[in-house]
Amino acid sequence: GMDSEVVAFHILSEDWKKLVLLQAERYIEMHTQDGIYYRTRIPTFGRDMAYYSRTAELYIGATGSQVFRLNLCKGTFMKPIDTLTSGVNVTKIHPLHSLLFLGTETGTVECWDPRSRTR
Repeated sequence: GMDSEVVAFHILSEDWKKLVLLQAERYIEMHTQDGIYYRTRIPTFGRDMAYYSRTAELYIGATGSQVFRLNLCKGTFMKPIDTLTSGVNVTKIHPLHSLLFLGTETGTVECWDPRSRTR
């Protein structure tokens, strides 16, 4: 069963057999059709997440100025994105040009190109 409230979720496969859950208690759970596959903890409380399929990275917006990057192929956290805000409420990836949009708690929007390593 679920250990805490689900804040956000994303379906990773077209047939709904793989999904990832962002939970209120700072956990991310990966599920398959058989149940929980993997569970990890993030440094701060997550608010939203977006999946970038080209690099198999999960972007997690949270309290604080960083957006966490979890590479699902490697199973490790990558260098986080340092934003200009104190929290990210919404994370979205544009389906055509793959820009990462971050809706901040100060009411601004930051745009990032996941292919670029610099600001």
